[in-house]
Formats: sequence, structure tokens, C-alpha cells
Amino acid sequence: MEDYRIVEFGKVACEAAVKSGAQHVDVIVQDGRSVGLEIEKNSVRTSDVEYDAGYCARAFYEGGSGYSRGRGFAIEDAKSAGRTGAELAKESEPDPDFDALPEPGEYPEVDALFDLAISDFTPSKAIEWGNTFIEVARDIEPDVIVKGGVGAGAVASALVNSNGISLCCSKSSISMYVFSVVSRNGKVGSYYEYSHARRIADLKSPEEIARIATEKAVSFVDSRRMDSGKFPIVLGPLAATGFLRSVAGAASAEEIQRGRSYLAGKRGEKIASELIDIREDPLVAAGLRSTNADGEGFPKSQFSIIENGVLSNYLHNSYTANKAGEKNNGHASRGSYSSSVGIGISNLVIRPGAETEKDIIGRIDDGLYVFMGSITPHSITGQVSGTVDYGFRIIGGELAYPVENVMVGGEVFDTLKSIEAVSSDYREEAGNIMPSILLGGMNVASGD
Repeated sequence: MEDYRIVEFGKVACEAAVKSGAQHVDVIVQDGRSVGLEIEKNSVRTSDVEYDAGYCARAFYEGGSGYSRGRGFAIEDAKSAGRTGAELAKESEPDPDFDALPEPGEYPEVDALFDLAISDFTPSKAIEWGNTFIEVARDIEPDVIVKGGVGAGAVASALVNSNGISLCCSKSSISMYVFSVVSRNGKVGSYYEYSHARRIADLKSPEEIARIATEKAVSFVDSRRMDSGKFPIVLGPLAATGFLRSVAGAASAEEIQRGRSYLAGKRGEKIASELIDIREDPLVAAGLRSTNADGEGFPKSQFSIIENGVLSNYLHNSYTANKAGEKNNGHASRGSYSSSVGIGISNLVIRPGAETEKDIIGRIDDGLYVFMGSITPHSITGQVSGTVDYGFRIIGGELAYPVENVMVGGEVFDTLKSIEAVSSDYREEAGNIMPSILLGGMNVASGD
């Protein structure tokens, strides 16, 4: 669908809602196409093309809200959506904490968010990549079992509101993953690798993804238990970013106002080692989560979340900012026209440190390296208790052997303040800087 048509649809719906008595309105309209492929047990399980086009009119009356969602872009649908949203808003419970939707602002330019090659991506190309996964994996280990997937999509989105915001953009994304399982002498090893980008040119090759997943799977065949106790732990780029992104997400003003975040009352306080500096950069060209406006049309900008260990800010959308009497800082999140509005984070830049990951590992006599794991704090209590999906015992500064049935535990602020090093080298994923981190000591429990 042409961009001007979805903008016009949004304007018509917005006007109809206002005429029906709504005091505030926004309308999101999207038209998208996606290609998907799933590999199961070394063969294609599904391959398809999907089209998804729809809208959501969100109207407010005395703070009460009403939503009208649907599919199809006839002008009568737009008028009906606006009227229905307004009528539902007038019937809903008033919310004294609602004030207003965002006003138009100065929107930065963000380049390279759309790739025509992804828009035209075909199922046959996805199948070709899937077959490459299998061939490369089998060249490394003939009896490997491969699971994998490819997803490519492009969507045109428009956002219109009753304050005069009228935005439209087209974005694309493409991803692939491989999960390899290897059996040798009755022992099993597995590993998962992926790549995700806005442009095909930024994506790792299918060969590289399959090679990494399968070679790592082979390395995990001889997994064994390790001793329980307190050990220094190196979180690799994926594990470290998962942990730190969850901490940044706990700065959501929505969760804090509802009493569901361990970061309540911590703004301006030192919550982590001074080595930890996390900022959000939504303006990176071709960034995975780059955008010039949040889910309600508020302009995006670079934003500090943790600065030298100090929690700098809470993350607001228009509602939470109004409720707190603070400035909106553009963190409204809206995945699609069928999603509700929440709070989210775009690209995260974790400041690299002074030592390479190899040097950090090299000074550990006895510890644990975590490639991947569910090491995230409980959103309310801050207790950390998670499994190590893929990890290696460190002995004498070397990765000695893969571990299994290992869990780690602690308390979030103790863990954050125990950080002794951040690596100078890192994994980079289109706008996201992902170094490794060294935790001075966490409880490690090894099961049977």
C-alpha cells in the first residue's frame, strides 16, 4: 500500500473520533508482508508468505480509553473505527492520571531502515538458505540434527493523532537462526546462533551461522558437572546483554508506578559498578531498534540510563510522564496495530572497558564462563536465579570444559556492584554494543 493512503486512513479515523466526542485520539495504521521458513530435523517444515494490514484507533474521553481495531482500508472502515473508539472511551471508567497525547516535535533523520531487497524476499530464497544450514552443518558433523529458521519482513506504518502528529515510515528486518544438536558416544551437545539486521548486507551469511552453531554444539558434547560454590563469572556478550538489558528495562516508569520494579526509588543512586555505563541510541543508521519517534509519536533521542553506575533516568511514555508530573522522554512501545502501548527500549550501547575478553578470562584461576543463560533478576524482588544454558568452567585462565545442570544465584544490586571488568572487544548487532562483563563472585549450584 502507498504510504499516503495509510496516512489518509489515519486522518479520517482520527477526525471521525473527534467528531464523535473524543477529546484525544491517535491512530496507527500498518501494511506489511513477511516471509517465513522453519527447519525441523534437517528438513523444511513450513515456508510461507503472510500479509498483515490493519489499524487501531485509540480514543480518550475524560481519561477513559476506547480501542477499535480491524483490518481493511476502506474509508468507511476508518470512519467506523474512529466512531467506535470514541463511543467506547465515553463508556469507559475515567482515569484522572491521563492528561494528553504528545504534540508534534522536531524529528531526527534516521537512515537505512528499509531495504527493498527484503521487501522482495522470496520463499525460494529462504529455502535456499535453509538448505545451506543443513549442508554446512553436515559437512562439520554428518549426523547433526538441525533446527533453524528464516524470517524477512517489511512494513509501512503511519501514526496520526488529534494534536497534529502525522508520521509515516517504512522499515524492514531480516533474521535467521540455527540450532544444532550433535551426538557422539552417547553424549549430546547443542548450540544456538543467529543474526538479525535491517539490511541483507548487514546479515551474517547462512554458512557462518550454521558453522558457529555446529562447531559450538560439538564443543558441548562432553559437558559435565562443576563444583557448587562462589565463583567469578564472565558473562559473554549475549549473556551480559541479556542481564543488563533486563536491568535497564526495570527502569520502566510504568512498572515503578505499579510497584513492580526493584528500581523504584533508586533514580540518582549508584546501583552498579562505576564501570557500567548504558545509554540508548535509537538514531543509529540501520539499527535493529532504530526509529525517529516512539510508539506515540514523541521524538526519539540518545538517552542515558545508567551513567558510571548511577541510575540516571526512568523510562516514560506520555501516560507515565503525565502521572509523575515529569517530562516525557519518548519510550512508548507499540509493537503493531494489535498491541497495546507500553514502555520499551531501543538500541543499547554498553560502554566497553579496557581489557579484552581473553585477558579477563586469563586472570581467573577458577570460575565460569557463560555464553547464554537466563540470568535475569526477578522484576520485583531483584533476586537473580537462572540457568546456564551454555557455559564453560574456567581453570587456570583457560576455558577448560563445558558444564551442565548449572544454576547461578544472587541479588541484583550485589551482582551489579560486583562487576570488576567490562571487555574492550564486543559483539555488535546493528546499533547495539555488547561487551562481556566479569562478575566478582556469584553463587553457583550444580545439580545432578
